[in-house]
Amino acid sequence: MVKHDPVAPARAALEAALADTAPVDSPLPTGASGWGMAGDTLTFLARLVPRLRPRHMMEFGGGLSTQLLAGLAAAMPQSVLSSIDHDPEFGGIAYDKLRDEPERMRRVRPQIAPLVARDCGGKMLPQYRIRSQKLASRRPADLIVVDGPPVLLGGREGALYQAMSYARPGSIILLDDAARESEVVALRQWGEIMGDAVEVRQLPGFCKGLAAVIVREPVPREELWPRRLERSAADLREFDFGGARVLVAGENWWREAVAGCIEAFPFTEHDGHYYGPPADGASAIAELERQRASGAAFLIIGAAFSWWLDFYPELREHLRTRAMLENDRLSIFAL
Repeated sequence: MVKHDPVAPARAALEAALADTAPVDSPLPTGASGWGMAGDTLTFLARLVPRLRPRHMMEFGGGLSTQLLAGLAAAMPQSVLSSIDHDPEFGGIAYDKLRDEPERMRRVRPQIAPLVARDCGGKMLPQYRIRSQKLASRRPADLIVVDGPPVLLGGREGALYQAMSYARPGSIILLDDAARESEVVALRQWGEIMGDAVEVRQLPGFCKGLAAVIVREPVPREELWPRRLERSAADLREFDFGGARVLVAGENWWREAVAGCIEAFPFTEHDGHYYGPPADGASAIAELERQRASGAAFLIIGAAFSWWLDFYPELREHLRTRAMLENDRLSIFAL
């Protein structure tokens, strides 16, 4: 018996929509510019949705996409849209434009959800405070369009994590403006933590960039921290320390959870044990130089203790030109 692949329909729908160059039958909203979704992205949505035939669609950030997706939902049995926006003024504009079209309006459940800071595996990121009971459906979303929050309010990495709470195996997440540097970074960092739980593709030819993510296995927020620690450990396993003495800044728990794959020593240290944060920047540098004179060749600062580099600016300046690896999980400095 051939095992059913839950992501196969999503792959097929994406490929068919990308290959289709025929004019779109559905009338598209016009005037996409500035904050609005670009016309080529709206056209792609109009080609994708009839092939994917989603029962439940979600969007983070309303606007032209709300009008389009509502019209597409109205053409399919039992298809509905949950439209999420943080801005009470902007979020209501698209819904107001549907008031003269009752069938499309009936398919949309708008929700103004304020942005709040949430821990996403050790990173505080903005997410929408969504009331799940107010969504258009209790079903997982088959299609999630991420077009918010804006960069000025923290960007979209948190929304990518949040989308996984409403996804199922085979859901498609579309990230708009994916050519913008902030979105490139957000997608890369999110994808590194998600690993093989997702398939990430930068779709070619879109003027503002468009990334498609096929969810293989949704990752709830409570699983982000262990995944982040495991990815940090993988960073260390892949780095060549050449058998040299390695220091790990901060409390023992991070060194034991992440750096167990290498022989690592605490920074700071007294009688072989972690001795707490340095008193000040000068003390941090003095301790580092003492341990360097004793043979330490590398210093690791995990994301949980990256605040040291802000709290001790002298230490940050001392290490400024010594970084060998830096990402949002850890930094490795050559001493």
